[in-house]
Amino acid sequence: MKVFLINLEQSHHRLEQMSRAFSKQGIAFERFVATDARAMTAKQIADVTVSDREMQRPLLPSEVGCFLSHRGIWETGVNRNLNWVAVFEDDVHLADHASTVLNSVNDWLPPDADIIKLETVFKKVAVSKHFHQIRPGIILRHLHSDHWGTGGYIVTRAGMKKLLAESARIGMAVDTFMFTPGAVANLSLTIYQLEPALCVQDQCLPESDPRRTEIVSEITAEKAQANRRVPPKNLKALGFSTYLRQKLKRRTGKMLAPFIHWLKGNTRRTIDFR
Repeated sequence: MKVFLINLEQSHHRLEQMSRAFSKQGIAFERFVATDARAMTAKQIADVTVSDREMQRPLLPSEVGCFLSHRGIWETGVNRNLNWVAVFEDDVHLADHASTVLNSVNDWLPPDADIIKLETVFKKVAVSKHFHQIRPGIILRHLHSDHWGTGGYIVTRAGMKKLLAESARIGMAVDTFMFTPGAVANLSLTIYQLEPALCVQDQCLPESDPRRTEIVSEITAEKAQANRRVPPKNLKALGFSTYLRQKLKRRTGKMLAPFIHWLKGNTRRTIDFR
């Protein structure tokens, strides 16, 4: 198996924590030094992102860096001709069955899979009613709705090629890009959800959970520091009527989504983490 851990050059404490967590389960990993977009110039960022007018909202430097870091791993996986890679961010907690799942990926990985979502954010998601058991008590379901976060996932070579082909320039956060159906018109991915989840980001654990260590996401920290609400995208440029139609369309879509998933035979579940 090939496991990558995304970690900023200066985040030694996080690296130590994750090294202990992986070592405890006998999981070998390769550190992938994350891109720190805060050290990039405005021109460098402009060179890798779409125009402001094409963005849903302005991206934070940490979001640009996060996307570039994940993209760098996809490129590495393709260049090394790897069949699949497991990707983790350095603020996750691992389930006790992590090594069992990761050590046997070649035995259970569906042939049509592009991505296996390994994490949960404890929000309801739409998944298929039918499932495939890979171990007693561990199952795979097709994921049919958005499911935020890129704390942990497996991506196949086919998936990496698809992701790379549609991300030459960045226009949204990486989890929106990967896990929001229809966010990128040309990006068609077959995504599975592992249940229960293999990992969870520290910030997603309940405050009362003794496992929580108050590891603050770089993106969350930057948003808090900015202390801002992102204004609607180019409201003046769009015009009020166009903006209102788009907002109503999004809201209507959210209201209809549960009914549509029911019609398609899917179920809405909150993915557990143990």
